[in-house]
Amino acid sequence: MRRAFPKFSFAGLLCLVAVVSVGAADITDAIRLYSVRQLTESRKAFELLTNSATVSAEAHYWLGRIALEQQRAPDGVVALEQAVVLAPTNSVFREWLGRGYGTLAVEANLFKRPGYAKKTLASFLKAVELDGSNVPAREMLIAYYSGAPGFMGGSATKAMEQIESIKKLDPVAGAAVHARQYAQDGDRVQAEKILRQAVSDHPTNAVARVHLGTWLLNEGKLTDAWRELQHARAFSPTNGPAQFYLARTALRMGEHFRDGESALREYLRVQPSYGNPTPATAHYLLGLLLEKLKRPDDAQAEFSHAAALEPGNRLYTSRMKTK
Repeated sequence: MRRAFPKFSFAGLLCLVAVVSVGAADITDAIRLYSVRQLTESRKAFELLTNSATVSAEAHYWLGRIALEQQRAPDGVVALEQAVVLAPTNSVFREWLGRGYGTLAVEANLFKRPGYAKKTLASFLKAVELDGSNVPAREMLIAYYSGAPGFMGGSATKAMEQIESIKKLDPVAGAAVHARQYAQDGDRVQAEKILRQAVSDHPTNAVARVHLGTWLLNEGKLTDAWRELQHARAFSPTNGPAQFYLARTALRMGEHFRDGESALREYLRVQPSYGNPTPATAHYLLGLLLEKLKRPDDAQAEFSHAAALEPGNRLYTSRMKTK
């Protein structure tokens, strides 16, 4: 695919010169825009930084991530391939290139799928080779080994090897992926047992509590879910998932709406990172809670905010009342 380069006005060129001269500071600003989910603005900022000798690789990496999130997988792979060329020993860049190839594999026709699958596996393996402590890359390997057919490299044995490796690096993360594997195999009892054991072994670990709490929420065990997520929130007040799923539990329970409201406002304050529910989702959920609290005007403001962040989402726009 041919890379499209932006056209700059004279003012834009002056801006580019300024960006290159203070690359480190400006990439921090670009990452901040990404962290608050202003993807269009952050994309523009990173595009300016691709000509900087000091931060070009990282800029391409972030452009690749943004493209994948915006369902532009081909563009994402182009950017991530460039990041890997510029920084061939960076494990995280390799991991995300694997994610990009994996997306292309899912979207490709039957003839191209094996080639992309091979590149996906190779990228994840290289990421782990470069940094054995890269837990997300190992998690991607587990997903690949568990989901791919044998002739494409799928292997239950290799998946379990990765689970055991993660357990040694991070027992809580290891328990979570092991439970996920049992759930995928249909053994939900054993999955929950593993998550409960992780909390027993690490009682003050907020992440362990969140894993168990969200599992219990999905299982409909709302009182237990509320208790675990409250513990997680107490142990780590800035843990975003604890805040978000506590609010979801409040809605499911039909009570604790004020606690749910405060939790969501904290979730939005700490700026949810990639992989967590988006700010638009949080604003929508906050609107639902405010409706329960008999504050319709405030609820409408949250629905409007959600729709402004994701204008194509009909669920958000459908809650807005026309004047």
